[in-house]
Amino acid sequence: MKKKIIFFGSSEFATESLQEIINKKYNLIAVVTNPDKRSGRGMKISETKIKLLAKKYNVNIFQPEDLNNDDFKSKLKKIEPDLFIVVAFKKLPEQIWGIPKLGTFNLHASLLPMYRGAAPINWAIINGEKETGLTTFFINNKIDFGNIIMQEKCIIKENETFGELYKKLMKLSPNIISQTIEKIFKGNLKTEKQLESKNQIKAPKIFKKDIIINWKQNCKKIFDFIRGFSPNPGARTTLQIRNKKNENKEQQIIITKVSNYQSIKHTEKQKNEKFELLFNSKEKKIIVQNHNGRFYIEKIKIPGKKEIDAVSFGNGFLNKKENIGFYYFI
Repeated sequence: MKKKIIFFGSSEFATESLQEIINKKYNLIAVVTNPDKRSGRGMKISETKIKLLAKKYNVNIFQPEDLNNDDFKSKLKKIEPDLFIVVAFKKLPEQIWGIPKLGTFNLHASLLPMYRGAAPINWAIINGEKETGLTTFFINNKIDFGNIIMQEKCIIKENETFGELYKKLMKLSPNIISQTIEKIFKGNLKTEKQLESKNQIKAPKIFKKDIIINWKQNCKKIFDFIRGFSPNPGARTTLQIRNKKNENKEQQIIITKVSNYQSIKHTEKQKNEKFELLFNSKEKKIIVQNHNGRFYIEKIKIPGKKEIDAVSFGNGFLNKKENIGFYYFI
């Protein structure tokens, strides 16, 4: 008899993994995903990407409001599942992950034990990492601490953004998911205990206060910071404008894409810690620079307005008569 699988997931990141399970014709009994919610101006009901995919293939769907609900737990136990698979979902209580005969494994978007937490892709880019990857591991009582089953490495390119790396890792996930299932089902499984180290970096959840640019850091760190929030939610900052009348004004902006970081060699006399913004209309470039580096802004938006490319921002906002002058970040 084919072994029974239940899949837990909600976000887009989990869709490629679920599609692989469907394509490989594993015995997928049900999916568990978040409840529907109302969103947008019209407060229309929004369904998770996982629910939409499950509906397409007529897979049973559970949407518990509370994972500790006795009725929900009873329904899972009646199925007598062999394996739970968790991708981009909330923390499961032990009464849930302890149900299946062969255990519950999770797919995490980092090379554990590095970047345990809710936002591993963001923090890997923010910290300027050159490499990350995917890890499958058996869930236990501590978040992202279980024994490792498999890992797959992935190079982070110099200009790669959070959004680009997110999609790349999502596309890599089907392979490691199917290989992990096969290893567990065949029973020839050797897991690896996660080693603890003082050098381990965490990946906590991102809050609004975390996306504000600190211009006291060096240029490369700021470049990586912006990449880590590109394209969404974007990195927030304040642009200080000193116009030709020597009047100062401030404008809140959100930088959503940057490229082409270059370090700059400087003498002590050339040292200028303040970051300035330069608009080169001939080259159609917006440049951010100080004494130790520079990079291009590709896309930007003013809060409450649509994202635009840098040239449109330069020709529009910066070229307004009252805004022509010198631009600095604070």
